[in-house]
Amino acid sequence: MDGAIWGFVGVVVGGLITGLVTIIAERMRADREASLDSAKRQDARRLARDGFQRENLLELQVKLVDWLRAMTEMYLADRDAITSTGAVDVVPDELATREATTTRELMILTDRVLDDELRARLVALRELSTPATMARTAGDVEAAHAAIVRAGSEAIDHIGRVLRTVL
Repeated sequence: MDGAIWGFVGVVVGGLITGLVTIIAERMRADREASLDSAKRQDARRLARDGFQRENLLELQVKLVDWLRAMTEMYLADRDAITSTGAVDVVPDELATREATTTRELMILTDRVLDDELRARLVALRELSTPATMARTAGDVEAAHAAIVRAGSEAIDHIGRVLRTVL
């Protein structure tokens, strides 16, 4: 009977070991699947974020050029008004509305930019419009416009650099 008991104990121990190994293997497989699923979700989120950022930067490029065009037209209107009449802030309503609209659009798109340096550069660029609108002499108008053009060109270059990272 001694042999039969040891045989039974061997079967029980073998069954327990097989059960434990099966449980451990299944747990490892489930963990691996969960890890892969998590990595896939992270990749999907990163791809979605990069896609959103790419679209935002492409739209930002267009709106920045529109804003720079409006600021240039305002500069020309101010320069001509100062030269011919000595008056300032003589901007056609249509142009003032277009400048306000493009500024608002530029602000919205800027807030969506992930790159902190680019976002700060765009905010600083928009802030240059204040001295331009407050200028009272032809020299002040010229200097303010030159600063906007210079900063605008640098911002466009920076957008291009950031955009290349999400293409």
